[in-house]
Amino acid sequence: MNGCQNCGGTGWIIREVHGREGAERCACNPLPAKIKPGIEEIAVMLGQLAASKAIPFFPETELGFQLMAADMSRYVEDLRSLRLFAEKLVQHGKPYEGPLSLRQIYCAYCTPADGYYPEPLPGFETETLESRHKMLELASRDREIEQHRQQALEGPAENRGLFPLPEIKTLQ
Repeated sequence: MNGCQNCGGTGWIIREVHGREGAERCACNPLPAKIKPGIEEIAVMLGQLAASKAIPFFPETELGFQLMAADMSRYVEDLRSLRLFAEKLVQHGKPYEGPLSLRQIYCAYCTPADGYYPEPLPGFETETLESRHKMLELASRDREIEQHRQQALEGPAENRGLFPLPEIKTLQ
């Protein structure tokens, strides 16, 4: 970037289009391929997970968040994978069983930045996690069907609505 003749070393080229000036990234200043989250960003996400109370036995102290974030910063590759990890962690609803269980769930969906894939912990194999998630979805749907049946039996026929169709979801 220092001796670039296109941008003068700033990394940006000033262009005028339709009477307006704007900046365009110079070839000497490429976009970073992936933005790796820092320990603070990971700790904030962990704090939000704890505040949601969605994961049983999840640590709830700032020190716990900082220690887990320091460990996770070694293997979390980018912000996209951190968001996906948080989403999958909540979806599975398994109790917190320590840092290795977090890594196991992360590795089930994302490539670890440090390249280390731990041996699967019992109950944290990819197939087990996916089937648990599907079972929870099916159980939720069964409860909805049973509630609809109860409502249909209790009320007059004209008040019975159609059973709502399930929401269509795609696997990612």
